[in-house]
Amino acid sequence: AASTSGHFYTHTTSRTKTVLANGNTSVLWSYYILQVTDNASAPMNNTAGNCTGNAIFDKQGKELAASGVCFFKDEAGDSLPLTWSTDEAGTAKCPNGCGHFTMLPGTGKFKGMTGGGTFDETHLFGDHEGSSGTLKINYSK
Repeated sequence: AASTSGHFYTHTTSRTKTVLANGNTSVLWSYYILQVTDNASAPMNNTAGNCTGNAIFDKQGKELAASGVCFFKDEAGDSLPLTWSTDEAGTAKCPNGCGHFTMLPGTGKFKGMTGGGTFDETHLFGDHEGSSGTLKINYSK
């Protein structure tokens, strides 16, 4: 088993908002993500890909729940999918969103890799046009 930390950067490519019958809002969005680990030899270093997420916001705009899936690839085309979920948002500790992710079976160098970690979205750009934050990753192969 090994661990590393790092950073992620996102850019929203599409977003659809739907006002629900109870006044909450569902937001479905697609975004591009890049992750860079502090350990240059970590398998997940310099991987990027496409993600889809869905979130529910209350009438005041506070995030109630969010989750999604990402499909990372490295320069060789090896893929590492993962699911993510926000655990906390709109608090003093996690004003933008903190959560966890779980790696799914991948291809190439990611085949047989298991693990997951946590994320802390530290910056939002524009009206959720992008974000950046920190990662903590635990993995084994």
